[in-house]
Amino acid sequence: MGGEFDIATALRLRAVLAPLTQRRCELDFGHVTFLDSTGINLFTRHRRHAVAAGGHLPHRDRGIWGA
Repeated sequence: MGGEFDIATALRLRAVLAPLTQRRCELDFGHVTFLDSTGINLFTRHRRHAVAAGGHLPHRDRGIWGA
């Protein structure tokens, strides 16, 4: 994943994440350049739905949070 996750990209990001709800996948935030509260909320909500549906959605951040 890369680029900006904000109100301008939320609908596109939601469309990308929707098919992954019942799958096990890992999101790599290494190329995310900007993340606002809309992006955080969307990711958090999707992760909650994925777990409830039996999926698993861990994340790896190598940039925006300094890890």
